[in-house]
Amino acid sequence: MNKLKWKRYTEDRINYSCCNEDNKAELRVLQPEGKRIIIVTASGGRVLNLLVKQPEEIWAVDMNPCQNHLLELKIAAISALGRDEFLAFMGLHDSSRRVVVYKDLEGELSIDAKTFFRENIEKIAKGILFQGELERACANKIGRALRLIKPKKLKTLFEFTDLEEQKEFVRKEIDTFVWRSVLLGLAREPFISLFADGFSAGFGSYLPKGFPINRAIYNSIGRYMYNNLARDNYLLSVMFFGRYLDNVHLPIHMLEENYDTIKQMLDQCRIRIITSPIIDVLAECEDDYFDGYALSDIASFLSDSEFDRLIEQIIRTSRPGGRICSRQCFYHRDISQTYQKHILRDNALEQELALREYTMFHEFLAGEIVQ
Repeated sequence: MNKLKWKRYTEDRINYSCCNEDNKAELRVLQPEGKRIIIVTASGGRVLNLLVKQPEEIWAVDMNPCQNHLLELKIAAISALGRDEFLAFMGLHDSSRRVVVYKDLEGELSIDAKTFFRENIEKIAKGILFQGELERACANKIGRALRLIKPKKLKTLFEFTDLEEQKEFVRKEIDTFVWRSVLLGLAREPFISLFADGFSAGFGSYLPKGFPINRAIYNSIGRYMYNNLARDNYLLSVMFFGRYLDNVHLPIHMLEENYDTIKQMLDQCRIRIITSPIIDVLAECEDDYFDGYALSDIASFLSDSEFDRLIEQIIRTSRPGGRICSRQCFYHRDISQTYQKHILRDNALEQELALREYTMFHEFLAGEIVQ
């Protein structure tokens, strides 16, 4: 794997702190009940969300140790705290006790995680959930720019409970000639690189030559807004306002109806946390081990040859009937001819997932792995 392209993502920082994917896709595709799943850690929320369906075992893998430290912290916090305390500690509610609470949790963390959070205790004090590089960029750059353009209309957008009313509002008030012109102009690669740290050195390098990034962004936003309520999308609220807007529209593991199940499953599910490229982890794994592969958006950062190697290792390590859920920004590359017969893609499901996905910009590879 090209380490240079990943360097900005593996430095001593948290890149993602809240759930930047909604993970209903993974739950639907992988059907993780009683199964062994390997998953990219990211903010840790992706791992915790899977627990609602009671898997047997999870390997949480990330190249960035800070992302795994964050998962450790979230596990310790859920295990020790009631839901209201957890939400306050993470940053959803006001609290002056976060550092005190952290000191009580610290004994459950690894030495490396303790060191990291002691050196970044101000992030704990502010509420760690919104202190990732992506979340801060959304609040301080993207959201601020959007609020300057249409502040009242963005607020109104999150008030609709009827999709037809929202669609009419979007058509008349937001999807205007001026807005389209501004968005299509700003969504070109030079401008995106100012907001999206690592774009040019990351997934932007692996988009097809001449790929119309601005048109893809515009079409993705429209596809979502005309088919889903904005108020249901907690990721949009972070993008526009830098926070979750209420206690109802939250990641799966934070919902009141799921919290006790998640807490219980932290005692029952075997969770292994590994800092390494996922391809290397799979290469060292025995044959026929995993039932499910939740790959997040790593395909956007892989060359064709690296992606081929990933698929090769997935096929080798998959148990009979294993399933895969992979995302990629704006399009998903095809599986090479060598491996196509081993991945039975569900094209209808892939299209539906793209239509409903909270992040709006992902296309999917989803299906069954056959030997």
